[in-house]
Amino acid sequence: MGLFDERDLLEISSTDYPGERLVACRNPELANLLTHKHEEPLAPTERTLERINVRVDAGKLAGADEIGPRNGIHVVRTSISAAQMDAPECVRNYKAVANVERAFRSVLS
Repeated sequence: MGLFDERDLLEISSTDYPGERLVACRNPELANLLTHKHEEPLAPTERTLERINVRVDAGKLAGADEIGPRNGIHVVRTSISAAQMDAPECVRNYKAVANVERAFRSVLS
């Protein structure tokens, strides 16, 4: 099993967000989009990823908010305890809000 389990979710914590839970969500569609977008110039992409890895290993790049967007990952932040709402439910609720917002914008346009 890799970094993300079969649900494509990973729960993490950060001292930057005390009392809050962070749920990293691998978005396969975003990852594919980024892959296709950067597929042609593969060598420069590989160099970029290597630079990211070097910065992470050196401690110069840290945290989901910095690393995640470079790897097709977004993070849902919540102060709701895991006992009240598990990680998959956090993501479902986040997506539901995004769908409502998108529908609302389409009504206004």
